[in-house]
Amino acid sequence: IFTFKKLGEPNYNPAVLSQIISARVQLFNKGLLIALLISGSVLGLIWAAINKKVSHNLFGFGIICLVVLDLWIVNLEFLKLNSPRNMNRYFQEDAIVKHLISDSSYFRIFPVESFSTNKFSYWNIESIGGYRPLKLRHYQDLIDATTALSRIKNPNRPERVLPFIERLQILSMLNVKYVLTNQKINSSSITLVPNFNSGIYKNQNVLPKAWIVGKTISVSSQNESLEQTLLPGFNPSETAIVVDYEGPTLDQKVDGKVEVISHYENKIKLNCNSTTGGLMVLSEIYYKPGWKAFVNDEEVLIYQTNHVLRSIKIPSGESSITFEYDTK
Repeated sequence: IFTFKKLGEPNYNPAVLSQIISARVQLFNKGLLIALLISGSVLGLIWAAINKKVSHNLFGFGIICLVVLDLWIVNLEFLKLNSPRNMNRYFQEDAIVKHLISDSSYFRIFPVESFSTNKFSYWNIESIGGYRPLKLRHYQDLIDATTALSRIKNPNRPERVLPFIERLQILSMLNVKYVLTNQKINSSSITLVPNFNSGIYKNQNVLPKAWIVGKTISVSSQNESLEQTLLPGFNPSETAIVVDYEGPTLDQKVDGKVEVISHYENKIKLNCNSTTGGLMVLSEIYYKPGWKAFVNDEEVLIYQTNHVLRSIKIPSGESSITFEYDTK
């Protein structure tokens, strides 16, 4: 406990790890001192009140003062925000951001060097990265496993690598249209965006927000789901890895197109037109409980698909589809 380290951190640069540990020690010491002072003062007031050294009114006033002091310290140490002017300086549009904003299609980005930043959400640009205090286990497993496979295959490569380029199907099914990186990518499937010399690449194999497949592979465990999704030969445009699939056998030769009508945080509407029907895969995170799906106003089962995505069975013909998060 008092090493102030976490599992996995020994792989960090020693200088960076030393700075992290130093910051944690300082925070621990400061927090311990504040806790002792506040707790000691409260106990002192309680002792004084029990022994009738202070009146009830003075005791109450003292407790209120300590609460206000504690809140003031929390506000000063943790909740003091920068002024909007300073924040606006940080969110300056560059040529890459302007290009991304000009693209009106549905897509995500893969910011390699700034994978943990939430900066792009300022412009409503969706990213497969970003920082969240709570992460969904199956999504984090996919990120970790993809990176680990790359390191096993290329143990002598630099720490900052592009593991997802070697598992391009992952980027494609996550609707990643653009890869932002200062590194050079040697791939016929990921090419520099015209008029840019570096910094932004386009994934030529990107899948749309939703698509239809006719081949399913049913798996019964999370480990099997992850393993099948990461297989080099897996093609998400034709096949879906589905956990506990209960539907009928599908016609592998499917056709059809899915159109996104509206897309909000808690509600997504789509129209689908298919002569064959099939399994519609939506490039959104699978999360249960909460999300419900309706095809032509009838509720249908949502399947965990390709480990992190969701899918539903659709009939032939034209269908109105709604995914809605149940907040009740």
